[in-house]
Amino acid sequence: MNDVLAAMDAMRASLAESLEARWAAERGQREQMTSIAHDLKTPLTVLRANADFVAEELEDEKDADLAAAVRDMAGSVERLDDYVRLLIEASRGSGGAERAPMRPAELCEQVLAEAAQIARARGVTLNAATGPAVAGAPEALLDRTALARAAANLVANAAEHARSRVAVSCDVAGGHLVIEVADDGPGFSPAALERGCERLFTDDSSRSSRDGGRHYGLGLHVASEAASAHGGSVSLANSPSGGAVVTIAVPLCGA
Repeated sequence: MNDVLAAMDAMRASLAESLEARWAAERGQREQMTSIAHDLKTPLTVLRANADFVAEELEDEKDADLAAAVRDMAGSVERLDDYVRLLIEASRGSGGAERAPMRPAELCEQVLAEAAQIARARGVTLNAATGPAVAGAPEALLDRTALARAAANLVANAAEHARSRVAVSCDVAGGHLVIEVADDGPGFSPAALERGCERLFTDDSSRSSRDGGRHYGLGLHVASEAASAHGGSVSLANSPSGGAVVTIAVPLCGA
């Protein structure tokens, strides 16, 4: 009995040391993330100021594509600044979901606008559509930042894997906001259809990037987490005509 008690006490001490070491490591990681996120704000401020300046200078120019590219750059820097703020808040243990009353039409407008920016940057054709029910949908409690970020991740993934075309549609059906993103790429493998929303899951054998870029297995996971936080879901499928289809569906809880 004494030997058993001594062994249990040694195990308790070893476990305490392990937990303390893990806590210290996690605290160091949080502090490092906070410092890096804070330091990012300075170059982002410079980028945003210069992008806004160039956009203003190009307002009267005939090169509409160049002016649109600079406006996209300014908008992207603004979103980066928001993401840095979220990183800092997350490292402090705050910054959870922030739902607020908003009309689904406003979110859909933002989703399609950001999709157009991503498509232009990736050099693919975008087919965008909004269902007729969106305009008349009443206000609902939504985390605009999380859902827009989720949709942007899906569009970015689709644009990377598409051969030439990406389609994004927003609609309201059955009390749900439905955002669908499709591409004309190679589609999902059976493994990706089953595990695609898992954190850090990658399946390079099924969908290779158009530019050979590296994938981290986070885009679909981020979208799934945002949908789940709203009581919704993300579904993966392959189109009969070829290509992947990803659908976000979140219930529209009344404001």
